[in-house]
Amino acid sequence: MSRQSPLIWRLVEDSMSEAAFLWLRLDAALNADDHRLQDVERWVEERLEGALDGVRVAGSSALDSLLPQAIEDEDLGAVAAAAYLTASLRHASATRLLEHALRQAKGARGAALACGLGRAANKELLYGLWARLAAEAGCAQATLLDALTFCAEAPPAELRASLESPEPELRRAAARALRFLPSSARDKLISRALGSSDAAVQTSACVASLAAGDAQAWSACLARAQKLDVESAELLPLVAALGSAREHARIEEALSVPALRQSALWALGFAGTPAAAEACLAQLEAGRDVREALAALTMITGLQLPAGSAAEDGDDVPVPDPQALRDWWQNQRARFEAGARYLDGERVTLPRLRAALVHGTTRRRHTLALELAVRSRGGFSLQPRAFCRQQREQLKQLESLEDRQLHSACRALGVSPLASP
Repeated sequence: MSRQSPLIWRLVEDSMSEAAFLWLRLDAALNADDHRLQDVERWVEERLEGALDGVRVAGSSALDSLLPQAIEDEDLGAVAAAAYLTASLRHASATRLLEHALRQAKGARGAALACGLGRAANKELLYGLWARLAAEAGCAQATLLDALTFCAEAPPAELRASLESPEPELRRAAARALRFLPSSARDKLISRALGSSDAAVQTSACVASLAAGDAQAWSACLARAQKLDVESAELLPLVAALGSAREHARIEEALSVPALRQSALWALGFAGTPAAAEACLAQLEAGRDVREALAALTMITGLQLPAGSAAEDGDDVPVPDPQALRDWWQNQRARFEAGARYLDGERVTLPRLRAALVHGTTRRRHTLALELAVRSRGGFSLQPRAFCRQQREQLKQLESLEDRQLHSACRALGVSPLASP
């Protein structure tokens, strides 16, 4: 398309602005308490695709100024969308633009680039950039590692050096990537990562090892989580979903650690027991972290909030009167078996997990996808931040999972089994 068509070019620029806005909307919608995958695809992703198509019509002309400006923008939606679009252009200028952007990548900007490149899923390009930027600063390599991890890929030969990098971002990205190494390459590197002096590396290694189905991963995860430091927060929901009463008691203990209270409350939702529901009610009655406590209670019980409930100041979550909640729970309590795990008021079985991943609210799906990866010993892998159409393809893996396979894996790993259908 010629740059001599100012009216058309203005439409391309408008499409870029719309794509930046909708990219962030998509990120938020894929991690929300009130969105489901089907709705996200229909109301956000399809609009985003239209905006991206509005930029694509410019072809390589977008590399002249539009994409370079967007990828350096303060708006992280623009950064991510520009990285995604640039990754689809088979042009030397596109590769140079990405190289330049990666050299500037730090913190949130690096995360935005990783998401854009990950959703583009151009693995050949990512490995090519990894080779070209091997001698660059750790932030560039960390961003590429996170993009590859997004695509369920990892470069095995270089991860040991990355784990020992003086750059914290690169060490942590390398630990996250361990999940997708073959077991023959992963075992020694997991041990090295678990022995790191960087607590965040230890935590990421625990998650990676668990999700890959390593036999010793559960004990390592519990040991890390028991420290109840800030870096253990990421592990609490997974420990709740996979653990028994002993692990759930540790999560309730984390409620007394101010920095962990919100994570612990969210984790109680995955514990799913009547005791966890009681702990959430106690927090609601005390007025502490009401949003998280209510989200967890709803996850366990399937509570439907009544219309016209009062909203907490500064919050958009309707909160019923605590005594009304207590009365409701007392009426419902008899149908919840002590020690059993529930999701939306139903016992957690493999069919229930399948339904939650296909039709459930998006925020829960991140932990549930990890849980099923563990229970299948790496046989199931879902990227809950990928485009919805890609997730639908990944969800087809659910069809081949069987209860017998999962129960066998649970015995081997030492985690609590699912209820029988």
